[in-house]
Amino acid sequence: MKMITDRVDTMITRGLALEQVTASQGRVLAYLISRDGEPVSQKDIEQYLGVSHTTAKGIVQRLEQKGWVTTAFDNEDGRLKNVYLTDTSRSFHETISQQISVIEDALLAGVEEKDRRCLRELLKRMYDNIK
Repeated sequence: MKMITDRVDTMITRGLALEQVTASQGRVLAYLISRDGEPVSQKDIEQYLGVSHTTAKGIVQRLEQKGWVTTAFDNEDGRLKNVYLTDTSRSFHETISQQISVIEDALLAGVEEKDRRCLRELLKRMYDNIK
């Protein structure tokens, strides 16, 4: 599984290289897009990626330096730092979606639909086991 994860990260990074976005940064952008304008804190990103505070902070800072996101402290809870998409990153949504489709197609090439359903179920169980 580690080999697959490493290879997928390489494919994502290579696919997003022209945009100067790493795989982790691309996942954060995709997560923000999927939340469709809801407030997303840096803590939410930590939990989503399953990484430390320091790692999430570094990813967000680099995205902010590149102009992909902006940050601001939460109005209701000043301890939380919220992360917002910029107009540039919103237009990037299609690029991320296409890259994900290419990778999914490559991973599932030659796999029949019944096997795909079984795989999804097994992966969901595995994910639930480590939640």
